[in-house]
Amino acid sequence: MRSLSLLALLHLSTNGTGQTIWANYFNATPDWTVGHDGETTLDWQIGIGLENSGSLLMDPIQSGTAATGYAMLDSDGYDNQTTDEERAHMTTAMPIDLSASANVGLTFQTNYRASSNGRCYVVLSVDGTFPLLTSTTDISSMPNVFELFASMPDGAYTPNPQLVQLNVSSFAAGQPTVWIRFLWAGNHGYAWFIDDVKLVELLDADIQLQATHCSNSSFVPYVGSTPAAQMGTTIQLGGTVANQGAMVQSGVSVNVNVQGPTLFTHDVAMNDIAFGATTSLVEPYTIPMLDPGLYQATHSVSSDQLASDVDLTDNITIRHFSVTNGQYALDGFGVIPTGDLVQGSLGTSTFADCEDGMTLYSYMQVNSEAELVSMHALLAPGTQPGGFVVFGVYDTTEVLEFSGLLPLVSSDIIPVTAQTITAGRIEVPIESGTLLVPGGYYLGITLYSNGGADPIFIKDDLTYAQAAIASVFYHPGDASVYSDGNALAVRAQLDGPPPCEAQYVASQATDTNGDLVPFVVNIVNTSTSAGTVATWLWDFGDGSFSTDEFPSHDYINNGPYTLCLSIGDNTGCYDQYCDDIMVDETGLFTRNEGFSIHIIPAGTDAIGEHARTNALRLWPNPVSDMLHVDLPNASGVRDAIIIDARGTVVLAQRTTTRSLDVSTLAPGCYAL
Repeated sequence: MRSLSLLALLHLSTNGTGQTIWANYFNATPDWTVGHDGETTLDWQIGIGLENSGSLLMDPIQSGTAATGYAMLDSDGYDNQTTDEERAHMTTAMPIDLSASANVGLTFQTNYRASSNGRCYVVLSVDGTFPLLTSTTDISSMPNVFELFASMPDGAYTPNPQLVQLNVSSFAAGQPTVWIRFLWAGNHGYAWFIDDVKLVELLDADIQLQATHCSNSSFVPYVGSTPAAQMGTTIQLGGTVANQGAMVQSGVSVNVNVQGPTLFTHDVAMNDIAFGATTSLVEPYTIPMLDPGLYQATHSVSSDQLASDVDLTDNITIRHFSVTNGQYALDGFGVIPTGDLVQGSLGTSTFADCEDGMTLYSYMQVNSEAELVSMHALLAPGTQPGGFVVFGVYDTTEVLEFSGLLPLVSSDIIPVTAQTITAGRIEVPIESGTLLVPGGYYLGITLYSNGGADPIFIKDDLTYAQAAIASVFYHPGDASVYSDGNALAVRAQLDGPPPCEAQYVASQATDTNGDLVPFVVNIVNTSTSAGTVATWLWDFGDGSFSTDEFPSHDYINNGPYTLCLSIGDNTGCYDQYCDDIMVDETGLFTRNEGFSIHIIPAGTDAIGEHARTNALRLWPNPVSDMLHVDLPNASGVRDAIIIDARGTVVLAQRTTTRSLDVSTLAPGCYAL
């Protein structure tokens, strides 16, 4: 499987902090001098569109100004076959005047793959001379030497790009001449890209709240809608704090204040943070039972140096979420205020070769056993009618390790219609009794666009940065799984009634006297919907169809036939119900020419009123064993037929007595 970060969307600031003193974007080669120490001749390269040429290729740096040029050190492509170390360096051609600067920060964007065979350094000089460094040099007593990526494991990648920030005030502040050098010392590493190098005037105190966590899951930092039963007794609170000021920030704390139907607040205490450093902490907090409704969580960061912080706008972040009666949604559509919502989409034509079979996954955390009632997705602009989708629930490990993409639960094939597009959503009930045990799942929707002729797009919430694999997608073109990095609007309804349900009940037709009408079956349409059913499709099982709500149909023989009813409502919900119907040659129906069915509304009495009912007496009623029948003016042989609520004959008896043994019948309602 390819790295899940290949297509991740990174929410990364590409600017440094404070006022820029000096900047270079590698769009003029004479600004830098390249060279090397020792026997090997590997040098830095500066230019446009540079790519490493080794056997382990890396993506070039994706900096904001990459199109105008960047620097690359290609150790892998150099293919050093000796034991001599590569000691390639790149140095500013002219000194930089920092005599008027009291606090100085060095920032740059980079893309690097760590190698245990070497070390990366930033080296400063105030007189144009530099120490000779190797991969084993002890730099602990060198105030002008800064090692980068020291804690990265061998083979690990930085984000592309990563913003590196160093506080160089102790050595460079107030100096009239300062040179900057980037140095690689090692043997046969990978590649190192650099762009957008800046020196900035640092503020004394500038603490920033870069990310927040307020969720029922420790895995994902934000969930738009969580069923009350899934909130549990604890919530995960915390955040990520960065120090962009010159002073060390002590006494750092993130306060989370939640307003809504239920109120609570909590402080998350963090360690001291040095300049350029970032600290993340998420911890569980015992909460009261949260009532359903909309909530607002205000996260604010403070420190002992807060009074000196000149920019408090980046110290506060507000998150909106909801507690529901059953809906689970990683995304915040319908919850986040419109002015704050950032919307994207993903679909069959977002990438090449994804027209049919692309699956979009959104993470769901189940904390207590729940019944999966339905699944739905929000359709994004650009979706056209004609395609179809299939919903499923997947094991997270199988998806992420690509060990299998078979769903634990799967829906029927659902058509994308003009009606679902108007509703902006497509939904399907899941088979009753489908239980999900506690754990993590992926809610999935597989898209089929008829070779791209009928594209399908699903909404993607980009408002708040999520974990890299909170939402992922399967690319059928290369059979790989990639990160989306946001919150795809693929959702679930847990517990409660289904949003729509196609259903019918078959029973024997009767005439106005209550006598059974041979070869005619009434189908009572008992379908339900939380909205309004707008489309009906009857598949009679013999190649004939009807879109009427109450059609009639003649069959040419006795069956059985599979009668299917499909419904679609104005909320985008679709359901189908199928059952076999037939005329039993040995039962009531004896001819073989066929029979008719009539679809009638629910509430219509499927058994006609008998004109002489007042003359018929039954006792006892209810009955448990022997049913006694008194039909005045009737004598001799009589035919007794008992039918259950679905119209099935459960007892047929020719008798001369006035009693019937019904002890073998299950409890229920019957017609005689």
